[in-house]
This record gives sequence, structure tokens and C-alpha cells, in this order.
Amino acid sequence: MKTAGTIESVTRNASGRYTVTLDTDSRAIAIADALRGKRLDIIIKPHREKRSLDQNALYWSIVVQLAAALKQSNIWVHNTLISRYGSPFIVNGGLVSVMIPADDPTVMESEEYHLSPSSEVAEIDGQVMRRYIVMRGSSTYSKREMQRLIDGAESEARDMGVHLEIGID
Repeated sequence: MKTAGTIESVTRNASGRYTVTLDTDSRAIAIADALRGKRLDIIIKPHREKRSLDQNALYWSIVVQLAAALKQSNIWVHNTLISRYGSPFIVNGGLVSVMIPADDPTVMESEEYHLSPSSEVAEIDGQVMRRYIVMRGSSTYSKREMQRLIDGAESEARDMGVHLEIGID
């Protein structure tokens, strides 16, 4: 079950264990009764509004038009925009990065991962390598992150003189 709510209180009992009381909507009651007393995997994280389907449709409409104007694949344009305007993957407060051969032509054509090239280049075992920052996929973006990606895509189109035909049902 997944739901949104707030932490109402945290108390410590005599044995040193903690009880966290949550305030949720009514969807939680049925599952709570069924799972009462059972060991659970619990993840608590701040709530954020996910990107909307309309935002996603608008973004991909722009990507397709930019790809046609640039004579590039939709994936290449998507990865380029994610690289410039997207959000990095962060673990324990730090950016995740990888070293990849600097001349690897497949980096911007991947559907499985999104990378942003950094200026760091090094020779490793006789091969020139570039550090790439690992970027999150747009399906994980909040509304605000998705809007930044859309604004960047629209800006790129304007700068290139591409007149966008935007039609969202």
C-alpha cells in the first residue's frame, strides 16, 4: 500500500524502542488491520507532487519536433535535454558518476540510462576517459523538475528558430 500522510508523534517506550503515529487517509485502515503485528518493510520520505501526464505529453511533443529539426533520434534529444536541464542521481548527498571512454558514440543514445558529460577527462590504461554524471529519468521528476525540463526544451527550440506545434488533448 502506498499513501500520503504526516507523522503525528514519535514516542519512546521503556525498552528503548520507538512508536511512530501516522495521520493518513482512509485507504490505510484496511491494510493496517490486515498487517497489524506483522514485520514490515517501511519507507518514509517527503511527499512530492509527481509530474503530470500533460507535462509528459508536452515534453515529448517538443522532443519529437526538436529531433526532426536536428535530424537526430528522439532518444538523443531526450538525453541531451536531461543532461542540460535534468536532475542528477544523488546517493548519500553525493552525485553518482561514471568514467566512460570519451569517444563512446552510444552514450547519448541509451534508453536505459541518462548521462551528463563533465569537463573531467583522464587517461586510464592508455584510453581517454570522460566522467559523466548519472542523471535521473524524467519519469521520477516532480512537477517542478519536469517544468524545468520543459522550459529548457522550449528555450532550445526558440534558440534554434523551431516553431513548436503544441497540441495536447
